[in-house]
Amino acid sequence: IATPIMTSPPKIDGKLTHGEWNEACIVDGFVNGTLGLQANESVQTYVAYDERCLYIALKYAIPERVRKRRQLFPNGALRRRMTTRDADLRGDDHYEVTIAPDCTGPRYRLRLNALGSLADDQDGDMTWNSTATVASFDDEDVWTVEIAVPFSDVSLETPTEGRSFGLSI
Repeated sequence: IATPIMTSPPKIDGKLTHGEWNEACIVDGFVNGTLGLQANESVQTYVAYDERCLYIALKYAIPERVRKRRQLFPNGALRRRMTTRDADLRGDDHYEVTIAPDCTGPRYRLRLNALGSLADDQDGDMTWNSTATVASFDDEDVWTVEIAVPFSDVSLETPTEGRSFGLSI
């Protein structure tokens, strides 16, 4: 994807405020990694950068079948248990972003659940911690996440036009 430069960085508060992601590119049409089929749920991703950070926002519309049957989900539509840094989020609903600076070297992974708990690693090494700013927000209709990853955290200089790197969401 061609990622645009943001002239004004978003406020990382978990809420996709009207207009704050207008300069970002929108990515959707995700594939279920397990099944290899297009995902049933609606997820939109916004990606942009400035001289300091890569910015990613994700928006997940809570499925109508869940919204209509709230009584079946007394704790809410999202699984969320973990509250500590670098907790195992596999039992929670979470977003995962992997950044590979040159597509062959180290991979930096950030996972964030609906409580805003961040688990990050470099090639599986959980002792590595980013200085990323992350936030999560959800209500009965939508779950949104905002992430600002400093390029210095992932061994990248500010990208120049035509520069590519790996990004998996």
